[in-house]
Amino acid sequence: MLAAMKIIGDKRGLSRVELLCIVGIALVALVFAVGVAGTALGLFRTGDDAGTMHSAEELAQASLAGPCLLPGCPGGDSSEHAAHTDEQGTVIVYYDKGANVLVGTMPRGYNESTSLVIGKTACTVPKGSCVVEVRRSGMELELGWVPVVPLGQS
Repeated sequence: MLAAMKIIGDKRGLSRVELLCIVGIALVALVFAVGVAGTALGLFRTGDDAGTMHSAEELAQASLAGPCLLPGCPGGDSSEHAAHTDEQGTVIVYYDKGANVLVGTMPRGYNESTSLVIGKTACTVPKGSCVVEVRRSGMELELGWVPVVPLGQS
């Protein structure tokens, strides 16, 4: 302890070697902090996409008891219902993250992560290029990420 006090109280200041060591240690600490922050940000983005999927699933489950997944849609043979139903009778709607509702037309992309599972394939996609699609066949729900623009196109 006494030796440390003598170094601190030294009137001559820091030597060039000591100064170089301090700067080097500070740079290594900075690079490490930036790396940790980047990794944490990536995990937060992935978690946000998982939360988005969970929100869409909860909303679809709540709408499952009605005639259609879309609020206000009468279901059945109406033309409004046919607009978001395919030939096999599967209702296809999309989750609008900003409004927290299911909609019949595809909204703007909102994925935060650049790595998503589309279908059964892990894909690298640009941020903001995919949305959650909800499919209802009978009383079965299927949710998944779909690209707003087909992959490989801009």
